[in-house]
Amino acid sequence: MSTVFSVESEWLGALSKRQPKAAELLSRNPEEQQRLGYFHTLREICQQPATWLQTSGLMLASAAKLQSKLHGTSSVTLTGSGSSEYAGDCVRSVLQAELGLNQNFHLVSVLRAEPETPSVIDALETYLRYDDQKGDIGWSVKAGAFFPTISLENDDLGWTSPYTLTPSAINSWIGDELRTIGSEGRRR
Repeated sequence: MSTVFSVESEWLGALSKRQPKAAELLSRNPEEQQRLGYFHTLREICQQPATWLQTSGLMLASAAKLQSKLHGTSSVTLTGSGSSEYAGDCVRSVLQAELGLNQNFHLVSVLRAEPETPSVIDALETYLRYDDQKGDIGWSVKAGAFFPTISLENDDLGWTSPYTLTPSAINSWIGDELRTIGSEGRRR
């Protein structure tokens, strides 16, 4: 535990020196950081590089055992949100290649958890997508429940935008009210 704390302190110190906004956030006492809701999130983010290296070392040391356990596996499901989703995306292609899984099929499900709603967890999108690329021409088809492909602003998973912090009014309305339940094909 003291090693993790030491690594965390190093990262937070280095971050504070290079990022004025981080220094401002970290200058508040822990009680104030907790009241404002970022105490744990900031530390969790800052400790990730060190834990990724530790996890990578553990995975490399366990590679033979993992390969024997996964022999004959036809699919592996990686789940998460935020940084866990990002980590899953980073390893997905390598796992598919190493395990000999079909890399053209993708099962995508985006869930939202809101304790204040009756269902608590909502499925924003769930679909199966097939991608094929031959030279310069590619195509894909997907089937299930998904957001319509009509926005240049909100074109990421879960009707999010990689370009803006908040969507325009029309995109907010579309994201709340419309879902395609069916199939869609694309040529690119």
